[in-house]
Amino acid sequence: MTKECTTEQIEEGTIICSEGDKADKVYVILEGKVKVYKKDKEGKETEIATIEQGNMFGEMALFDQGVRSASVKTAEPCQFLIFEGNKFLELLLT
Repeated sequence: MTKECTTEQIEEGTIICSEGDKADKVYVILEGKVKVYKKDKEGKETEIATIEQGNMFGEMALFDQGVRSASVKTAEPCQFLIFEGNKFLELLLT
């Protein structure tokens, strides 16, 4: 299964994906935590959730071939297991 994904270390404060981006990856948090948020018209961030080690994000938009419904950035240094969206769906369906 490791050939179906990659691992990546990402520094605190790094934007992983932005609201409106094409949904093309799924992230499993191996270490650290991320902040899920939306920005209002003035650019103010409203936190929706914090996702911690052992959980994943990015999978919901894959199922409807949509775009990201919120932005995600690292709240501390993180290590991720990253699946390309089509590979993740293939693994689920096989």
